[in-house]
Amino acid sequence: NGFKFEAKDYNTDLELRVAQAIKGQLAEVGIDMEIVPLEEGKLGTERTATKYEAILSHGSGLPADPDEVLYPYFHRKGASNYAKCGSAQVDELLEKARQIYDKGERKALYAKIQSLIIDDSPFIFVHHDIITSAMNQKVMGFTPNIDVYNFQLDWFWLRK
Repeated sequence: NGFKFEAKDYNTDLELRVAQAIKGQLAEVGIDMEIVPLEEGKLGTERTATKYEAILSHGSGLPADPDEVLYPYFHRKGASNYAKCGSAQVDELLEKARQIYDKGERKALYAKIQSLIIDDSPFIFVHHDIITSAMNQKVMGFTPNIDVYNFQLDWFWLRK
């Protein structure tokens, strides 16, 4: 029957364009999403305090190990689990998966974990930003890597 809700988002051009696209798609099925743009500090404070109906948020890259994103966001004790989602079963599987070295066994566990998360998650994964790197011959120690979204300057240096 449709309903109305408020979604808070970062007040940046890209994030607001994505929010407008989502709003348009929801309107097609009778759902009215009001977009509330906030600056990063305010949005972070409200997310941590769980003062929202919905938050549109960007990710932080593609880590090499699934544990790096699944545990913090979906374990009930995870540092980034602002939505307070998860279950005892997901917690148990995440804890088990991070202790296994066999790639095949880990892959099977993470597939099961992801299936459980998708069935119960308050998150809807929409897009991943394009990451662009430009290089100069003076830049040393830097290897382009899709796993890294935010660069740390101590990883590379300029040759004189």
